[in-house]
Amino acid sequence: MKISKLNKIIKTGFFLLFLFLAFFSLSEKSNWFGLNLYFRTNPLDWLIVFISNRALNFKYFFPSIIFILLTFVFGRFFCGYVCPLGNLIDISDWIWIKRLRKSVKIPRFVFALRWINLLVLIGASIYGVSLLFLIEPMSLITRFMTTSVTGPLKHLAKSMQDWLSFMLPEKWTLLNIDVPYYHLAVYNLAAIIIIILLSLLAERFWCRYLCPLGLLYELMAKFSLFRMKVVENCPHCKVCMKNCPVANDRTSQEEIPHEECILCFNCIDSCPTKGISYKFMPGIDKKRLRPNYGLERRDCILYAGVGFAIAWISKGDASSNFRKIVRPPGAIPEKEFLEKCIRCGACMKACPSHCLQPAFLQEGIPAMGTPFIDGYIAGCTPECNLCGQVCPTGALRKLPLEEKQFAKMGMVEVDKSRCLAWAHGKECLMCDEICPYNAIYRDTEIIDGKSVPVFHVVEDVCMGCGLCAAKCAKDGARALKLYPLGELRKSKGSYITKHVKDLREKINDMDNFSAKQDDKSPQQKTNTDNLFQEVPEDLK
Repeated sequence: MKISKLNKIIKTGFFLLFLFLAFFSLSEKSNWFGLNLYFRTNPLDWLIVFISNRALNFKYFFPSIIFILLTFVFGRFFCGYVCPLGNLIDISDWIWIKRLRKSVKIPRFVFALRWINLLVLIGASIYGVSLLFLIEPMSLITRFMTTSVTGPLKHLAKSMQDWLSFMLPEKWTLLNIDVPYYHLAVYNLAAIIIIILLSLLAERFWCRYLCPLGLLYELMAKFSLFRMKVVENCPHCKVCMKNCPVANDRTSQEEIPHEECILCFNCIDSCPTKGISYKFMPGIDKKRLRPNYGLERRDCILYAGVGFAIAWISKGDASSNFRKIVRPPGAIPEKEFLEKCIRCGACMKACPSHCLQPAFLQEGIPAMGTPFIDGYIAGCTPECNLCGQVCPTGALRKLPLEEKQFAKMGMVEVDKSRCLAWAHGKECLMCDEICPYNAIYRDTEIIDGKSVPVFHVVEDVCMGCGLCAAKCAKDGARALKLYPLGELRKSKGSYITKHVKDLREKINDMDNFSAKQDDKSPQQKTNTDNLFQEVPEDLK
């Protein structure tokens, strides 16, 4: 078997492994967090988090050290074999892109785009803003699989189940298939489609001209110990150049720098004289390396300054100064959260209720791609703490369930103009019944001359889970809105307080009293029409 064919099998195997992890890892049905290994092998994430947070996260990014060391030995094997986006591009190329590709002269300035992308990312991170959401390959493809593939596949499965219900066994018709909804699904799909279509211009266009992660591995591979060796009496037949995915427009007289080699071994298989081999070659032969398509020193300063300016302007935007969205439980303080979050989508993938959604511009560019709880879609259930367990960088703390149930994310507010009880005098018990934290207590008000049961939210007890808001939205009223009011964000320490415990017990006692009053006949009821008189002063 030719080495290049074996290369295709290995690439396909790694991509299938990624698909398996994307579908079956980081979920409420799986305690296996294998997909995190992909994020933790990423030195670009480590670099950006280190610069923006000013702290080395060895705990979370230790696997990337292993890949860095392997790159110094073997070269850019990550780009050639492990990277799921690179493998998706190659598989698309084998299937149909290669047949449609036309020979296009690539302008010289395109070769510097990877440097520009990397420098802009670094410049923005110096000011504490992460732009990884826009161009980091691991985050791009993981969000694509979560929002643009997994979601639609579940919709299709649900539709097929409904359509074929008369043909399916009863156990399959009763199977509960959750149907998730995600923001930015179209954006993530469009990003991947554009990356694949760019290969119409040149093979692996994204990897060679745009990917900042690939550039980092290329810089490290410059010192690799194993390289391709060409015999001295090479006839310069150009066959290897035609089969090389990174040859660009070089002539046969130019030797391809070994740091650009992605170890596809097409050159070894295609060489008619068998004059190319992969050998142990320590040291750098600088005479045989062509000048790099990099930038001058002043250009590096310029583009890093562009990233810094983008971050500076985005932080000065009013939308980034007023908090509107509620973070997941265990989120560290906002400044540190934005510095550590790599926008990978792991927490959204793991969330069983799909309440975690990617932010767009609700709070400006610095928060793009970060997770928030969308109370109109679903709420955060108290018996789940997966988001903190799967976070690869520590932006979300790994909280035990008891701690998680005291991690205040925000609170809901009642829009009295839309509430069925307050605005229309109708009895509605939904929010009180669904609240898992006893944060809503019952009261009565005289509305239009009659006594109507209404509800109040206890700020200190409400955890901002959004369960009541999601249910209210589904009923069409949308009278409850979720805000980050009173959120409790800690980098370390316990969330549990005696004060909140006592308040929950008081509200529970009050609910029990109210239930007893409802069970009594009118003659037996306590001589009061307003249950608010029975509410402790600290709840008013």
